Amino acid sequence: MAALRLLMLVCLTAPAVLTAPAVNCAEGWKFGSRCFKFINERKSWINAEKSCQSFGANLASIHSADENSFVSELILKATGSDSRTWIGGSDATKVQHKLLAT
Repeated sequence: MAALRLLMLVCLTAPAVLTAPAVNCAEGWKFGSRCFKFINERKSWINAEKSCQSFGANLASIHSADENSFVSELILKATGSDSRTWIGGSDATKVQHKLLAT
C-alpha cells in the first residue's frame, strides 16, 4: 500500500492521555478544543500513527462535517492540492502491526 501524508491530532482536551509537554497550537490550526498539525511526510499508516504518538498525539479523527471542511482546508493550504492524507482508523492490510496504549 502506498504511503500517505499524515495529519496529527494533538489532544489538548485530554491531558491524562497527552504524554508530551503542553502543546501550543499554531494559529489557524485549532478547531474547537482540538489542535491539528499537518506533517507533509510520506509514511505508512502504522508509521504515521507512531510518529504522532512520539508527539503525544494520534492521527486525526473527524467528528463532524464542519471539522472535515476545516481539516480539508488545512491540507489544501499546506500542500496546494487535495493530497491523500492519513487520518485515524486502521490499516486493514497491515493487521499484523499492533499498537499498545500505555
